[in-house]
Amino acid sequence: MSSNRDISPTETGQKIIDIFAEHLAIDVDDPKVDLIEEGLLDSLAVVDLLMQLELNFGITVEMETLDLDDLRTVQSIEEFVSRNQK
Repeated sequence: MSSNRDISPTETGQKIIDIFAEHLAIDVDDPKVDLIEEGLLDSLAVVDLLMQLELNFGITVEMETLDLDDLRTVQSIEEFVSRNQK
């Protein structure tokens, strides 16, 4: 369970965490954990994640502009989604 000192994710961050759990079978406990460095996000999971982000947030991911650092943490994914919704 969470302690009172844990930072609650935003609504978008929580939705991203839910995508990881429901579609990628990856439990993300900390929105700041480096998903790539920790080995949680591999190349196949990246493809699935991008598809889910497009479906759930109505964005289009341009592969030419995609930076792997945009997908390192839940927080960076949230920022990526926000930039692409505009």
